[in-house]
Amino acid sequence: MKSQDQERLIIGAAIAGGIYYLAKKLGGLIPSFGAEDTIISRSIDQEAQDTTSPWNPAFYRNAPSGAYNITSAMSNLFVIGILNSSDPFYDDFSQVLGIFKQLKTQSQVSYLAMKFFEQTGQDLLTWLRGGYWPVDRFSGEQVQQLMNYVKKLPKYTP
Repeated sequence: MKSQDQERLIIGAAIAGGIYYLAKKLGGLIPSFGAEDTIISRSIDQEAQDTTSPWNPAFYRNAPSGAYNITSAMSNLFVIGILNSSDPFYDDFSQVLGIFKQLKTQSQVSYLAMKFFEQTGQDLLTWLRGGYWPVDRFSGEQVQQLMNYVKKLPKYTP
């Protein structure tokens, strides 16, 4: 092998390694097609489409009188916090998890989903998962963690 060919090979390997490193660091740049990802994605899609889900903005409307709810002002602060938790280079899942841990009922999650939709025109659960970089946001496992947390909450009253 000529020295010029060896140099090109080394440069090519270094570039490929750099691209791989950046893809891993940024996450979501290269789509994953693993079976586990597909199962989680399906689960998130089903939850987003379920009209009886606490992630549905209409769920809270079925709450009986005296149900525990959050104020419009508080939900607006939560929406801002969720939106600020993600940008193209850094996603802060702990910030989102902290917001959801302040919610005490599934109807509060639904009310937050409704306020999120009013302010952004987007479904909260779908937004959390995002897509590919630069809007990859949170992993399927992280969104599944939120879904599991919400399922354990009481429906209307803590």
